[in-house]
Amino acid sequence: MIFWLLTLCLSVFTSFILLKKPYLRETSIGWLLAIWAVPYIGSIVFLTMVIRRKDKTRQHSAHIKEHYAHNDYLTKPQNIIERVGVNNGFLAYANLEESVILRDDEFLTQLIEQVEQAEKSIWICTYILSGDAKEVLLTRLYEAYERGVEIYLLVDRIGSGFLFGSKSRKEYLNFPFKTAIFRQSLLQSLLYVEKRLHSKIAIIDRQTALIGSHNIRDEIKHDAKGFARNLSLLFTGSVVAQLELVFADLYQCATNETILIDNKKSKNSIEQIHCASRIIYSDPLALNYQYCDYLNCLFYSAQQRLYIWMPYMIPSDILRTSIINAHKTGVDVKVLIPIKSDSMLVDNAHQLVLNELTDHGVPCAASTGAFDHSKIFIVDNLTMLGSTNLDHRSLYRNYEANIEINTKGFADTMSRIFLQEFNSAIKIECTHPTTKRMVINQITSLIASLY
Repeated sequence: MIFWLLTLCLSVFTSFILLKKPYLRETSIGWLLAIWAVPYIGSIVFLTMVIRRKDKTRQHSAHIKEHYAHNDYLTKPQNIIERVGVNNGFLAYANLEESVILRDDEFLTQLIEQVEQAEKSIWICTYILSGDAKEVLLTRLYEAYERGVEIYLLVDRIGSGFLFGSKSRKEYLNFPFKTAIFRQSLLQSLLYVEKRLHSKIAIIDRQTALIGSHNIRDEIKHDAKGFARNLSLLFTGSVVAQLELVFADLYQCATNETILIDNKKSKNSIEQIHCASRIIYSDPLALNYQYCDYLNCLFYSAQQRLYIWMPYMIPSDILRTSIINAHKTGVDVKVLIPIKSDSMLVDNAHQLVLNELTDHGVPCAASTGAFDHSKIFIVDNLTMLGSTNLDHRSLYRNYEANIEINTKGFADTMSRIFLQEFNSAIKIECTHPTTKRMVINQITSLIASLY
């Protein structure tokens, strides 16, 4: 009797630590099974892993602090990439010539306009394709196809609701131009069960591109149930060629078909860069872990400002520590989230994260009205916007695409937009939830990371 009581206590204790500190969220369910199916052994192995990981995290944090406290680093606040000292295998900087910030329904209007004016090619990738917006876009794409424009359209099967055997899926695949669905077959669905094509990009005539948080769906203004608030970027320049490579890789992943790209346009030729920018592509099979480390380095390296504008704000322990440390060193840190997301699980997980941030004095605010789906990081003079959320799924499991712009002028412009939204939002105060509420938030945080 005593043996089984001790076993139960150890399993409960270990499970609590797992839910409180989910270091490996992608294997949390497996750990829970091991803890309860193999008493003592599963718990001891997990607890040993936690202790070792804590030591590694502590050493990693100390190394970053020591490295970035060097005087040479502090004397270069204008060039964050040199300070961070990492390239992470990402593409080199290219030139951004013209850019237009698109808010809310301006994106769909501009996308349709670009499709109507296209002369050679239209490449579109989106997570959600639905509603009247879908019908309008498909009609315009068909018209473009009839006038000889090359068209590639790629969507995620789950995001767009194209279930096996559904009528809408069959109609979509029967269009005369190139259409593809990520995880189209049963085999692909099994192989990529945890991965989603979450990128939102469009390339017109290989000269103009759009990237951001907009899905192609009906936008409902001033309605908390609609994805009314989004932010994307329309741009031109040599950086468009990088987005072509990303699209070609995504299309090949979905179809095993190769899109031929002119090598002369794809290679990074020597040019005078006036507005340094590049595409940051998060591939769960290759660069995703480097992308997460890169964000951590950016947050640690911040000296003037660190603004985070996120709809799903569930960062890892290390990223939360980076944000808190930046605030403690005098950096202007601000976090903006929606007061209510489209998921109750995410809302509960937000409470856990925000309590920790506000408890350390980090200013946080919640925007009211329609659900704000914008996804933006501003670190000193560097701005990153695109499809990536600050949660486990985006950082480790999804195919994401973002544009990074490393110029003070653009960062100042985006900061003004951010501060306008932040100042009009509701300020979040630190609360001390009950033990029951804390456990509920921890459990929902775990589930949200697996969702």
